[in-house]
Amino acid sequence: MCLAFDPQQDLSEHASDTQILSSDAANILPHATRTQTAVIQAAIDQVAESADLTTLQMLPGHYRIGDLKLRSGVHLHLASGAVLQASDCADDIGDPKLPGAHLDRAPLIT
Repeated sequence: MCLAFDPQQDLSEHASDTQILSSDAANILPHATRTQTAVIQAAIDQVAESADLTTLQMLPGHYRIGDLKLRSGVHLHLASGAVLQASDCADDIGDPKLPGAHLDRAPLIT
């Protein structure tokens, strides 16, 4: 898995245009008032299960999230201006089924 935070990084080193699922194509809403965890996780799972897709590209915007599980072979690319922001709702964070949930501060992305 790859987390790309460098706005200068060339996405083409990870995938061609036909291998990329963009956040807008996956109906992930930037600046939404509710968390986008379920729809982002569904997009990650879609990329993982696809024979053609390798990368989920988050377009510019703020995306409120709870726990996400990245899957093997999935690249998550944050375009310049894309921010994954932890939800301030305790119910969105600390899924007991995720590794590290026993810690005082469970990871948001595993």
